[in-house]
Amino acid sequence: MTGKPMLADEDRRRIAQIAETADKLLKETVRLRGDVTRLQGRIEPFKNEVLVKVQEHEHQVPRTLKDAFEMLSMSRQYILDCEHHLSAIRGHIDSIASDAISREEMKPWLK
Repeated sequence: MTGKPMLADEDRRRIAQIAETADKLLKETVRLRGDVTRLQGRIEPFKNEVLVKVQEHEHQVPRTLKDAFEMLSMSRQYILDCEHHLSAIRGHIDSIASDAISREEMKPWLK
C-alpha cells in the first residue's frame, strides 16, 4: 500500500467535529465584527478620523483539519480586531462623557 495512511472512523469524526466547531466560531466572529462596526458607526467620528471598514468574509466549508485550523486562526484575529475597536469606542464614549455640553445631552445613553 502506498500513499496516505487511512484514518480511523473515530479520527474522521473528530476532525469533522473540529471543522464544524471552527466553522461555527468563524460565523459568530464575523457577526460580532459586524455588530462592532455598526456600533462604531453610531458614534460620530472626530475630525480627520476614519471609521474602520470590515472586509467581507467569503464563507467556505472546511474540508480538512488544516482548513479548520485556518478558520480558528481567522476567528482569533477577528476577535482581536473587535477588542481593538471596542477600546476605541470606549475612548469615544469617555470623551463624550467628560465634555460638559455633550455630557448633558448623552447622559441617558451613558451608564
